[in-house]
Amino acid sequence: MKHLSAIVLLFIAVELIFAQSNYEVMLNRPDITGLTGGGTTNLDGIPTTGLAVGTIIIVYDGSESRIYRLTAGTDVENPPAVIRPDDFNATTNAKVWKVRISSDPAETGHGGGGGTGWSLTGNSGTDTSTNFIGTTDNQPLVIRTNNTKKVIITQKGQLEIKNTGNSVFIGSEAGKNDDLSGNANVFIGDLAGRDNTTGDYNIAIGLNAFFQNTTGARNIACGTAAIGSNTTGNDNTGIGYWSLLNNTTGSANTTIGSNAEVSSGALINATALGYNASVNASNKVRIGNTTV
Repeated sequence: MKHLSAIVLLFIAVELIFAQSNYEVMLNRPDITGLTGGGTTNLDGIPTTGLAVGTIIIVYDGSESRIYRLTAGTDVENPPAVIRPDDFNATTNAKVWKVRISSDPAETGHGGGGGTGWSLTGNSGTDTSTNFIGTTDNQPLVIRTNNTKKVIITQKGQLEIKNTGNSVFIGSEAGKNDDLSGNANVFIGDLAGRDNTTGDYNIAIGLNAFFQNTTGARNIACGTAAIGSNTTGNDNTGIGYWSLLNNTTGSANTTIGSNAEVSSGALINATALGYNASVNASNKVRIGNTTV
């Protein structure tokens, strides 16, 4: 005979008799009772009463753990692939389905992963020709944080980045301090626009580009550290490596070229064009460096 021990929480135990094996059934209701198997020796389930349809119980048979789901009927045929409540009613002689759980220690977080789901600790043995994260229907892939949409990959391959400020931040600490109050900034590159708070309609592309700006608006910085010292200046354009790096509070300045620069941080409407070109006064244009 099988020997079945039904362990109920609150320290209530029910002992049932079957043939051949020892089972331990974890239940959470004190009103659960067990029934004999009616002489059936090949029954692949555990008869019970008192369980609601869809209740999950864990069964230990001494060698492996299994999950059972309560269904109605007198025998068990093919187990369902998914454990979930259905339309059956729990009655006397109700039976349970059996589903095996993978014992692979790498499969954590979700029962039934069995190599078919993505683990929170990573997956091994993947095949890029068949394994992927995404959708198989005509729907976009949505990534959320705090249950709010943040990244959407559309069916056309568009990457949509969502936040309340209508801004795009890509890179480590890019736009880190932006208050997301509708500033509509675009910061791309590590630390790009990091100190910006309420400055709006700015574009910064490159490592440390526009790094120290706080409230300056409508600036365009393209290149490593371009306009990197600006704090409150508006309407500046710096294109090139370290271009317009000296500007802090000046506005309407334009420098194009690697190290193209203004001589002081508060000039107005100054322009420097070319490698190492430097302009030293407001409302002035400098083309080329001092050797030109």
